[in-house]
Amino acid sequence: MAFRGVPYKTRAMRHEVAETETIATESITLPDVRAFCAVVDLGSVTGAANVLGETKGAVSRRLARLEAALGVSLLRRSPRRVVPTDEGRAYRASAGQAVEAFDDAARALLGARDVPRGLLRITAPSDLGVGLVPELCARFVDRYPEVRIEVLASDARLDLDAQHIDCALRVGVLRDSSLRVLRLRDLRVGLYASASYLDQHGTPKRPEDLRLHRIAAYTNMPRPLELPIRRGATLTRVTLEPTLIGDGAFVRELVAHGGAIAGMPRLVGDRDVTAGRLVRVLPGYEIDITVPLALLHAASAFVPAKVRAFRDIVFAELGPPLRARPRS
Repeated sequence: MAFRGVPYKTRAMRHEVAETETIATESITLPDVRAFCAVVDLGSVTGAANVLGETKGAVSRRLARLEAALGVSLLRRSPRRVVPTDEGRAYRASAGQAVEAFDDAARALLGARDVPRGLLRITAPSDLGVGLVPELCARFVDRYPEVRIEVLASDARLDLDAQHIDCALRVGVLRDSSLRVLRLRDLRVGLYASASYLDQHGTPKRPEDLRLHRIAAYTNMPRPLELPIRRGATLTRVTLEPTLIGDGAFVRELVAHGGAIAGMPRLVGDRDVTAGRLVRVLPGYEIDITVPLALLHAASAFVPAKVRAFRDIVFAELGPPLRARPRS
């Protein structure tokens, strides 16, 4: 509560001040005003000191500072009781409202710090945005009904500050950033198709068979695709020219509708296999590619409760950050 001196004139305080005179309000502090309000309410400096957890002398010094800054006597002191002057009563009424508003605002912020509430904006790559994040969000809002969620599923790396985004799931190597980066795991890639596609076009038995099939790829993948496919100690490199290209959400839905075979993170694809939407192609082989998955949020000393809560949901599903895991 440190305002610069401003022209000050009030009839309520009955204090004759010229229109051009200023009061040194920069020396008025919230603890001094709170001490004055406590003395008025309790009628005693000693009682106010006990409530505020200060000494009687400290409260008296606060009162003296406040009266000196305002240039008016706020209290009349007697051996038995301290009572406000007319100016003091008027100041208690107006300043007390300000103190209560300040305390209410502080309590609201403390509540927001401890209880998840408000709008949580999340961004994630489009394939995770439709294949993983909805499950996390459903679990989140069941647990924290005071939070509203907005998801921006995009393969573009959106600017968290410019877009007012609270946290992001990011895949791939990250550039240097001022954000807090929590590396969750290395995503493995699998090949997937729908049962209808395989019924119509046949099921690949060897990596080389992929050249006979329609292949879909993400927009940000290099072309042609160079897939290192491993089985035991044998590594086969297959070069493929994609027929259909789009973002991760498009590729996932295209494959589910029987359009092609595609590689996608197993974190997404294996969920679709479990749900009966997709079939794993070449299940006895492994694509020898991994990409890092990380959770990002502002690197603040005070992380909002809604972000901490979403972070906990992510950790529960995907495990804690890699650096936090014990070494085997």
